[in-house]
Amino acid sequence: MDTQKPIKIAGDLFWANWMKEYNTRFNTDNKKYECTIGNLSDKAAEALKEIGIQIKEKDTMGKYIVGKSLYVFEPVDEDGKPVDISKIGNGTKVTALGLLQPWAQ
Repeated sequence: MDTQKPIKIAGDLFWANWMKEYNTRFNTDNKKYECTIGNLSDKAAEALKEIGIQIKEKDTMGKYIVGKSLYVFEPVDEDGKPVDISKIGNGTKVTALGLLQPWAQ
């Protein structure tokens, strides 16, 4: 039985359009949706590393992760109301909640 608890991650969203469309820019066979959360705090990055999540870093996004899913991401606001992904821009503040697993490369 899986006893993994959901993890909260705060940061900024980048490339939100890939939350509802496949990113085939670098891989034409990609069949996963992506959620990029950047500007992670040092504490959050360390906690994610401890559970095996790869942390990347760029000047424009700081420390960041790319979550991938077979399902479209469904963002909601503080009241739980759906948010139109096309209205989300780079740098939008986010608190994500999810079950995270390291990706086997």
